[in-house]
Amino acid sequence: MKGLLCLALLLSAPVFAQTASDAIAQEIFTLSNQARQKAGLPALEMDPKLSQAAVQHSQEMDSLNYFGHGSPLAQFSTLAKRLNLQNYFALTSAENLHRDQGYGTIRAAQRTVQAWLNSPVHRKNLLNGRYNRVGVGVSVVGDQCTITQDFGYSAIEVIEKAVDPKPQGYHVVLHCLVTDGVRHGALLHEGKRFANWEADAQGKFQVEADVPGPGTVSLGQADGERQWTVETEFSIPQN
Repeated sequence: MKGLLCLALLLSAPVFAQTASDAIAQEIFTLSNQARQKAGLPALEMDPKLSQAAVQHSQEMDSLNYFGHGSPLAQFSTLAKRLNLQNYFALTSAENLHRDQGYGTIRAAQRTVQAWLNSPVHRKNLLNGRYNRVGVGVSVVGDQCTITQDFGYSAIEVIEKAVDPKPQGYHVVLHCLVTDGVRHGALLHEGKRFANWEADAQGKFQVEADVPGPGTVSLGQADGERQWTVETEFSIPQN
């Protein structure tokens, strides 16, 4: 029996392992929030986009026989790329990994969270009060389980995104939900304001703008006159 700890996809999990994978992921989520509660920190909310990114990474590590944060596949090579592929565009994120062998469902979850708490860097991620979202992905192959835990701070969730080319740039339409912070701000392109937005009582808003070309699109929350705090952004690539 052994465990492997690492600092901080495209294939389906085997049918026989699905129940065990879900059970381990749920137990890790529960134990992680228990550890945060003991430290006087607010609980993390399970985020389906973070969970999908975590599941894909765990499955890919098993499928391609490697263990680490950097994927050999270019489109998944960094955590940021993996999150963006799930339409998760928060700028603040982190990742914990663990691999265990020879233990049952509950024991594997307990060993994983304890290993993270015993590691200063992993503990810092797990007990970081800044994060408010988490996703857990588990891949089980035989008696080995590979676990990814992705953290994020979500201020504005992008629910739907449309970027349509135009003769002189792009038309951007975003449907969003404010999950933390002020409920009005601006859509920025390369740091320049192109549209204002204001959320309704539920925190939802739609904003659209014509931007002149490729570059970084940001959602800023108002922080004084003509100043914005940005926690959510994505890139429009060159064609």
